[in-house]
Amino acid sequence: MRVHIEKKINAPADEVWQALGPEFADIDDWATFVRSSTALSVDDAPKGMTIATTAPVAGRETTTKATLREFITAYSESERSLTFDGAGLPPIVRHARNVQSVRDHGDGTSTIVFDVDFEFKGPFKVLDPVMRRRMEATFSGVQEDLRIHVESRS
Repeated sequence: MRVHIEKKINAPADEVWQALGPEFADIDDWATFVRSSTALSVDDAPKGMTIATTAPVAGRETTTKATLREFITAYSESERSLTFDGAGLPPIVRHARNVQSVRDHGDGTSTIVFDVDFEFKGPFKVLDPVMRRRMEATFSGVQEDLRIHVESRS
């Protein structure tokens, strides 16, 4: 299952990227549903997972209703893009990945883009339609929180 979400922001791309990329571990500063967030090191990553060496941190552990570990597997400052993979996922989840990027419009505005890939195991794939709606709502909320955060800093 793939979810694609975009949101235009009235702030330059570099300012949006600062919160999304270099401040990756500080999501609890602006995402209203995140209670806490802590930076993780390469040593915290699961065996076999390749961590982006150019990323400011290897990953983050966030606490919402549950605790989730997300590790950065691709990172590009010049393209304002990063990919992170979930680790320690519930047993019914095969894979969770989020590719985030910021597009510059050249007029002091930008667009946040999230491409989320999420896969359930076996019979749990029947949950795809329900989870798609939930993920769209959740990630739209995250983008709105980011918009408010960045626009208030500008």
